[in-house]
Amino acid sequence: MRKLHGEGTLAELKEVKAGRRHYSAQEILNARHILKKSSRLPGKYVPRRNREDKVQIFQFMNFKGESSESTATIHLAHYFAFRGY
Repeated sequence: MRKLHGEGTLAELKEVKAGRRHYSAQEILNARHILKKSSRLPGKYVPRRNREDKVQIFQFMNFKGESSESTATIHLAHYFAFRGY
């Protein structure tokens, strides 16, 4: 992202808090589309689920309780979101 800002490919953010850039989901999607244009690998920056892909259901279970099922679910959701699902 820093490289895109330095090249002027991506517009500089209006609001930077404590030296950190904060992006909205739309700004990240726009950056991914910009990166897609120069990528040598198709689908690397803007992946999508194929129509042939079957719906997957994941279940996290531990009989002990309070053993990070919610945390694992959130991390898995982030993993798939970053891959375009």
